[in-house]
Amino acid sequence: MRITLDTNQLVRALMRPPQLATFVMAWQSRRFSVVASQLLLDEYQKVIATALYGDVDYLVTADEDFTDPPVAAALAEGGISLITAQDFIRLLDR
Repeated sequence: MRITLDTNQLVRALMRPPQLATFVMAWQSRRFSVVASQLLLDEYQKVIATALYGDVDYLVTADEDFTDPPVAAALAEGGISLITAQDFIRLLDR
């Protein structure tokens, strides 16, 4: 599975060692790959573009701006599901 990780979620994971450990171990065992670019540093629109052009399965974020109907529709049209870091960790734990 391929994901784009919202930078806010990475910072949150760094502050919670158990979730960070699950994330890192799953990444190391290649259960998913992270699609990122320099554009992610510019946030919002570029996060969406990275997710769409990176052909990811999930956009891992808690940012409610991404649930705005036109944005959510564009992501859904691209086959991208919005998921929180907590839900992503649950998905990895399955």
